[in-house]
Amino acid sequence: GRFGGRGGRGGPKKKSTKNQMRSIQRLLQREGLPEKLRVEKMRELEQLTGVAAENKQAERERTMAVRYHKVKFFERVKLTRAMEKLERDHPDESARSDAVTAELRQLKDDLHYVMHFPKGFKYVSILKQEGDTEYLKQKREKLRQIIKERMVEDAALAEANEGGEAAAAAAAKEAAEAAAAATVDAEP
Repeated sequence: GRFGGRGGRGGPKKKSTKNQMRSIQRLLQREGLPEKLRVEKMRELEQLTGVAAENKQAERERTMAVRYHKVKFFERVKLTRAMEKLERDHPDESARSDAVTAELRQLKDDLHYVMHFPKGFKYVSILKQEGDTEYLKQKREKLRQIIKERMVEDAALAEANEGGEAAAAAAAKEAAEAAAAATVDAEP
């Protein structure tokens, strides 16, 4: 309600995770605290620390999603329009030249990059510009690699959900081998 309470809905306001952690830390600094209580509060503090880390990561992901939503939307629109134009100009798949097929494949990869960009990272535009540095190109490639690894992991997980535990172990092994092969290929 108006004066800091919960407006008649069940008692006082719940303390934030940080406040709970701070009050436990203050309690643990006291002398003469029974050992059983100290151990219990230490466990509670460890649990709250994990919750705080999850909350911080979720907040970062929310911030990045809001910040880069517009940029990602415009890039997605540009890429889908370019793909549609190529498909419209070359409607017969068998008659397409290798260059057109390669360009279409590159556009699909770029669209996949935009759609499946990792949530907690600052967005690096996929559409190249004149002033791109070598650092930006390397960062793009590193992010592409992360996206591919996550895609392989997700595919393995989906396969595991469909086929049971034996399939999950095989899929996880394949994912690990694919990731190892990708890192070997990426090194000069």
